Amino acid sequence: MNIKTIIPKKTIKFFTNISFVLAIGFISSNEGCSSDQDAFSSAVITDKEMIFTNQEQIDNFSIDYPDLASTDKMVVIKVSDAYDLSGLEQLTSVEGLVIENMNNLKSLKGLENLNYAGSIKISNCESLDDLSHISDITISEGHPSSPHFNRPEGDIYIKNIKASEFEFLRKVTEARDITLAFLPNISSLDWLKNLVKCVELNLVAMDNIHGLSGLESFEFSQSLHISGMNGLNSLDGLQNGVEINTKFTLHSSNSITNLNAINSWNLGAQDHRLYSLNIESNESLIDILALNQVDLASWLTITDNPLLECDQFDQFELWGYQVSNVKIKDNAVANCNSL
Repeated sequence: MNIKTIIPKKTIKFFTNISFVLAIGFISSNEGCSSDQDAFSSAVITDKEMIFTNQEQIDNFSIDYPDLASTDKMVVIKVSDAYDLSGLEQLTSVEGLVIENMNNLKSLKGLENLNYAGSIKISNCESLDDLSHISDITISEGHPSSPHFNRPEGDIYIKNIKASEFEFLRKVTEARDITLAFLPNISSLDWLKNLVKCVELNLVAMDNIHGLSGLESFEFSQSLHISGMNGLNSLDGLQNGVEINTKFTLHSSNSITNLNAINSWNLGAQDHRLYSLNIESNESLIDILALNQVDLASWLTITDNPLLECDQFDQFELWGYQVSNVKIKDNAVANCNSL
């Protein structure tokens, strides 16, 4: 028996109308895609940023914006497969420069005319070994048109790149926050020899740095953070009287045996006791008696230093101060693990 499916005429009319609408929508959608594709060939400019997401945008910059040399926007370049910044050679000053996650980038050729940046962040560009094209850059908060310009308080963040030379840092005398991290080929902090002060100085995972030589001009920071510096065998290098007035951290730096260099520092300003002191996970540390001279205000953490013996704590006078948050544990001897 043959069974016939009967579709009502109204239903046929309904599907016909729907097909027409979908066809029109598909055509419109394709037209929109073509327009969007054209848009992707130019940098995206927002109120605060100029964003590059592909190599074509970089290459077309001088065509799309022939008169744009100076901008009060943050220039953000995050192009995983890009290898050439030559299209940006007309730039002379920017509010800030961010170059991230560009594993094919080997040099900053194209930025040689960039004279001013309010801040610099170069991160996770594992093939980048040539920073010479920004050697003459001045890092200063704000933009030349800003009333804050020439206040030398910009941020500098350099992480996980191949370069061994950082000539542009020689011009830095003051900054807000400086982070140098995961730089396997840097062997000296001499690039910072003119640095006098900053708000935070973070030195992280640079195994070819063996001391703090190069920071002899350094006078002041609110915070000094040293972490994962396994080649660092001494804190010598900072000048006598260097002032760290808020926080000092020494973490996972496994060649340090003592903190004697701290005897010549001023940990805590004369009118400001050190807020936070953290000594953690340093495998070779056996002597922390230099901390005896620290005027500590609030947070104290001494943990996971496996060679740190009990007599180190018995001689501390800083325990006489009112320290509100104390954590001492997992050092060499169990009964040294609390006050």
